[in-house]
Amino acid sequence: MSQVPQPQSSTFAFPSPLLKLTIGGRLAELQGGTVSCLSVFALEGLAIVCANPVFPISEPDAGILVFEVFDQDSTGLRRRLGQIEQYVLDPRKPAFWGRVTRIEPCQSTHPGLSLLRHKPTLRVEITIHNVDQSTKN
Repeated sequence: MSQVPQPQSSTFAFPSPLLKLTIGGRLAELQGGTVSCLSVFALEGLAIVCANPVFPISEPDAGILVFEVFDQDSTGLRRRLGQIEQYVLDPRKPAFWGRVTRIEPCQSTHPGLSLLRHKPTLRVEITIHNVDQSTKN
């Protein structure tokens, strides 16, 4: 029985210097910036996507997470405004408890969005309440 070859890495390098995509880690580098996927924990520890893609401006360990997201991709965030939820931004880092404190239209400054400045973009701020050490790898 013949075996199907398995990929040796989940990182794909494209000929363009603008994009390096990591499938398994949900992170990519676009023009020197980072793009990720913000998930929220639901019942029984299941994480569901609430905004994808998000373009972080700061790291969650700074006390406040600031990121940009396309307006069309922000529906899951708007429902969470003012609520404390458990989030995960990078599966290689601990989850964190936070409250979406601000969602406002902005002119994007993230390097990964330099070619998409025409798309309506929001800047989102999540105040970090604590980091869940139990989810550390």
